Amino acid sequence: MWKLRDYWIKTLIRKVRGKRFLDIGCDNGRFTKFVNSLGKEAIPCDIEKRNLENFVLLDANYDFPFESSSFDCVLILDVIEHLYRPENCIKEIRRVLK
Repeated sequence: MWKLRDYWIKTLIRKVRGKRFLDIGCDNGRFTKFVNSLGKEAIPCDIEKRNLENFVLLDANYDFPFESSSFDCVLILDVIEHLYRPENCIKEIRRVLK
């Protein structure tokens, strides 16, 4: 099942015309690395420190440390259901998207 899910996520990522991605809940950086391999830029974020280039420590329950309209796409996989303030996360996603 995960292989099929990953296949569809990667297919959708390829279709995004923009070049700047925010990967919230990046975990091991699997999708961050995939985005970067396409010549695009992904900023990996997670609530726990990860050893990834350009990593940003982020608690998605609170305001994001990014300028408004700064990303073309936001990846947020398996995160929303763990938040106690999901409405703030969605508000912030809308704010940082172009």
